[in-house]
Amino acid sequence: MENAEPQEIAAVSQRGTADGVPAVFWPELDESCILQETDDRIFIDKPPFVPCQEAEAGAADDVVTQLAHLLAMRAGGAQVPVSPVYLGVHQRLDAATSGVLVYAKRKEANAALAQAFEGRTAKKVYLAIVTGWHGPARTLTHHLAKEEDGNIVALPRPSKVSQEAITVVTPVARNGKYSMLELELQTGRTHQARVQLAAAGAPIVGDDLYGGEPGARLYLHASSLSFGGSDGGRDWVVAPRPKAFDDLLAGAFKNPHAVYRDAEELHARLTAAAERRRRLQKDCESGSLSTFRWVNEEGDALPGLAIDVYGRFAVAQLYDRDEGTFSEADVKAIAAAIRKFGFAGVYLKHRPKQANTLVDTRREDVAPPHAILGEDAPDPYLVIENGVCFETRLGDGLSTGLFLDMRRNRKVVRELAAGHRVANLFAYHCAFSVAAAVGGAREVVSVDATVRALERGQSNFVAAGVDPKLHRFSAEDCFSWLERTAKKGEQFDLIICDPPSYSKTKKTRFVASSNYAELADKVLRILAPGGKVLFFCNHRGMYQTKFRRTILGAARALEMPIGQLKDLSVAIDFPHAAGGDPALKGVLFTSNALSGAKLPPAEKGAKAPSSGKPAAPSKPGSASKIPARGAPTGGATPPRGPSKASLASTTRGRPGGRGR
Repeated sequence: MENAEPQEIAAVSQRGTADGVPAVFWPELDESCILQETDDRIFIDKPPFVPCQEAEAGAADDVVTQLAHLLAMRAGGAQVPVSPVYLGVHQRLDAATSGVLVYAKRKEANAALAQAFEGRTAKKVYLAIVTGWHGPARTLTHHLAKEEDGNIVALPRPSKVSQEAITVVTPVARNGKYSMLELELQTGRTHQARVQLAAAGAPIVGDDLYGGEPGARLYLHASSLSFGGSDGGRDWVVAPRPKAFDDLLAGAFKNPHAVYRDAEELHARLTAAAERRRRLQKDCESGSLSTFRWVNEEGDALPGLAIDVYGRFAVAQLYDRDEGTFSEADVKAIAAAIRKFGFAGVYLKHRPKQANTLVDTRREDVAPPHAILGEDAPDPYLVIENGVCFETRLGDGLSTGLFLDMRRNRKVVRELAAGHRVANLFAYHCAFSVAAAVGGAREVVSVDATVRALERGQSNFVAAGVDPKLHRFSAEDCFSWLERTAKKGEQFDLIICDPPSYSKTKKTRFVASSNYAELADKVLRILAPGGKVLFFCNHRGMYQTKFRRTILGAARALEMPIGQLKDLSVAIDFPHAAGGDPALKGVLFTSNALSGAKLPPAEKGAKAPSSGKPAAPSKPGSASKIPARGAPTGGATPPRGPSKASLASTTRGRPGGRGR
């Protein structure tokens, strides 16, 4: 179709409705979590990763809210709570810790429960799996104090700000480097067991905050709780020991891929990953979000596996790495486990080790065009991110058209764009461009080497209710465009630079690990005084500190006054393995508005700071203007299978990168 008029855009954007996330993805607490209940008290077995209290105002992801909802619905059916429920809270567990929690059900019983905890007549016993414990049972006594960053430290002696912490430790079992310990907490300090064990040289497995070995979860479980009776006896309420504890001690998952052959453990880890994403639930329920990452490989203790949620559909990405490869049985087990969470269809993307050399990312053995389980999604399939509608194509090669790890950064662009001239380099399907336009940018220029990508970018403008005719699209090698734009003296207030880790066109070769300094040099030459650049890199060999130095070095070489250099944080649905850098590195660069850069002429072959051999220089050329969406292209549209000229956009799908 020809370019739609502004009044038609809104109608076009309503042509479909973005599906929400399946209701069973975040199940609420159910009756199976209740360990014991009386008229006055209720004991539950808290799942790991569920917070005891609201992380932020209005959140509904905490235990208290979920339990109150469960109790309120008992008499009112499955849909509508009959009345508010009272729950007295006097005990908390860390979000990552599982096990026994007790609540008062009546105000009249609240005082007695409070007295039991404050008077230390309540007894709490925990189980933990640690490394580094040697010897018999002993009592740990430390003095705990909070540091400025919020972490707790164990001091050798009392101080004005410290609190005494006492824990009785009894070994239960041992296998190799792992020991299972029983912990009786005689005091109730924040992070008490975690800090004391770390101070004793035996950190808990999965405790990345206090030096624990990486694990599928925090291996700390509140196993039992009791209160003294009038006759001096005790009635203990026990939460069963999690299967994961026995599996770890038995060495069941020494082979990382063994988890995919244990249906129960696989389901448990998928559930844990879903709980880690529960903070996104409110956005999904409000209709402002329908797509995010569910599983992020080792960051969610599922090596080689990434799973993305697109409304009612899920896309599983399998990485063949040194830790193992996926068998046909593994793939079937993963698809079946995903389907149990209520998804209508499951897609598969297979990412081999040498994906950077892969030319055709739409090969059926690499990315089957149809769902491997369940039904196919519509094509295109509409999703919502930050309240904005985007098109995705779940069966069209390795990339779906939307890189989910950029959700937070697109929000940043939207907030910064108002009234500015914006350049989006390596624009692909123009998601950043749409975010800038929705944010009120005066003009957005989208640059990508592939005509087909920019045509789909225009479709994204239409899906978001924005007229693409108000903005520019340039089908050109980014290096050539940057050189030509600098020669014209054109400048931009906001620039997004998100190149692939590796790309090759007829004119240029780019490898992020060695050529990013040259790219940064060219980008900064077209930045207006006081302007901002969002630099990104997903190359696994480019660490955050090195990335910062690269950007800083490019600015200093141009004698550009720096206003700010700020690391961009990683979204909560892209956790990385403990001790490692995130796959996506981001830096927000701001130039000083008081003076411009002292720029040498942007001549062909000009030297730029580089951490390696610079890429071949690009010849300046004229932009290939993209016709209006649906207009004739004069045969410029590349065929479905990528050509050599479109390889930059093909590798732009990150087959060897972070699995976007």
